[in-house]
Amino acid sequence: MSSEVPYSFEAESAVLGAIILKSPVINEVATILRGPADFFLPKHASVYAAQIEVYHEIQDIDMVTLTQKLSDKGELAQVGGVEYLIDLFNSVPSVTGVSHYAKIVRDKAVIRDLIEVTGKLSARAHAGDAAEDLLVEMGKGLYRLQQDKGLQSSSSLTDLMDAALELLVENDGKDTSGLCTGFADLDSKTGGLHPG
Repeated sequence: MSSEVPYSFEAESAVLGAIILKSPVINEVATILRGPADFFLPKHASVYAAQIEVYHEIQDIDMVTLTQKLSDKGELAQVGGVEYLIDLFNSVPSVTGVSHYAKIVRDKAVIRDLIEVTGKLSARAHAGDAAEDLLVEMGKGLYRLQQDKGLQSSSSLTDLMDAALELLVENDGKDTSGLCTGFADLDSKTGGLHPG
């Protein structure tokens, strides 16, 4: 299993390129993403933040307005310059797929956040924190993720916690069979991340 951080370079690029190509799609993207923090690559987060600013100011995001905004913020070189913005523009398979690309970006961000929450819980568990405290913290962490990411699910928080605890108990000491989190102790307890 791979221990790489989950993200999709292609989906992130396609979202940003679609916004450059057709400014109004930023409204559709904004209903899916929480904000720039959903992008894994810092340069993509910077480009998206600049796109939001330009859209709020003049509602017309194009190569000129975006380049100027990034330049004004002193971030143009950090994102790869005009050449990288052109690459983003050219990376769009289809503007009509922007909501699908944005959902991929959001889903990868949620998985990264889950890895962070479970990693912190694992560290606290190994440090000897009380089970009740860990359960409370797990509930808070899952609730925050649902709220922050605008996740809609038919599963109740109790169902999610029960499933997480079941995985922890079920996979205690087993090899990783799912997606590696990069936290060996957590992987040995959960078997890695699994869909669902």
